[in-house]
Amino acid sequence: MEQEKRNYIFNQPFFSLNTKKYREITISEPFSAVFYEFETEKHINRDKYDNMFMVCIPDGCIDAVFVKMENRIRLEIIGTPLSAKPLIVFPDAEYFGVRFQPGIFFPLKVKFSSINSFTDTETFISDISDEYKILGENIFKSESLEKRMGFILDFFEKLNKTDYTVNKIVYEMLNLINISNGNIDMKEISEDLCYSERHLTRLFNSSLGYSPKTYVRIVRFQYALNKLTENADFYENNISDYIQELGYSDQAHFQREFKEFTGITPKNFLKFLKSNREEKI
Repeated sequence: MEQEKRNYIFNQPFFSLNTKKYREITISEPFSAVFYEFETEKHINRDKYDNMFMVCIPDGCIDAVFVKMENRIRLEIIGTPLSAKPLIVFPDAEYFGVRFQPGIFFPLKVKFSSINSFTDTETFISDISDEYKILGENIFKSESLEKRMGFILDFFEKLNKTDYTVNKIVYEMLNLINISNGNIDMKEISEDLCYSERHLTRLFNSSLGYSPKTYVRIVRFQYALNKLTENADFYENNISDYIQELGYSDQAHFQREFKEFTGITPKNFLKFLKSNREEKI
């Protein structure tokens, strides 16, 4: 059964902290993705933002990142973390990355390159083919984010969809969870897709490296995070009154999950949004 499609909500609020020339573009076709670029300072100060600099939070996504440093181009693959995780960041470097919606990945012609092998990891690919080296060189020869984005999209246009997407059933599972904003259980998914819960769980685990229940938690959290980000002033003094609206049954559950996934409390996250907004004015 073909499901209604919903563009995925991307939230990585700490990626632009203490960087130079940060810019991003979000697309919805041929798949949902965020393209971003930035440069790093010669001396990285992780303390400036209470150690939140380049902290990656659970989003279910895989990022492919090209890094130019001392005239050398590296390729990094960032799999979704399962809790807040600070990333390795090189000083005085130029970065270009693409964050793919869950279920879409950057195809690598190297050993152990299945999507589940990158979950909760940060991997630098040491041996890339000439094709990827040329792609990286073309990206950094261009000074336009739009043109850099075009090189990636042209690259994907030459591929078959099966080269960069998970199994169709897993893709439908991801979409059902997205549509529900993380408020769905395996029984509902099983009934909708007409497969047993056990079979679907096994298929999902083998494809992505984590369980569908974990993805439900991630999507629910990302939905709440997006609500807080878009309406920070509204929620600042009364989060507890809107716990169910944010997708949680009680405040303790929300507080616990939010702290696990971001490393900070919802209250401190709202303070972070406010101070970051004021700094940009």
